Amino acid sequence: MIIVMKTHAEPKDIEAVVGRVEELGYKVHLSRGEARTIIGVIGADEHLIQNSTFEVMDGVERTMRVMQPY
Repeated sequence: MIIVMKTHAEPKDIEAVVGRVEELGYKVHLSRGEARTIIGVIGADEHLIQNSTFEVMDGVERTMRVMQPY
């Protein structure tokens, strides 16, 4: 899963999302651009996470699945 943060998201919002990902037992890959941060969720069962888990959090613009279920 990829979590796209809003343009110029607050550091506290990014930290909250990263903390929630880690709390759920997944690893994080953080990619910081000049205006936007993207958070990659890494784990064998990341497909079990509901997109809404993160989409309701402050600073999150949207979430995307990397692989479609088959």
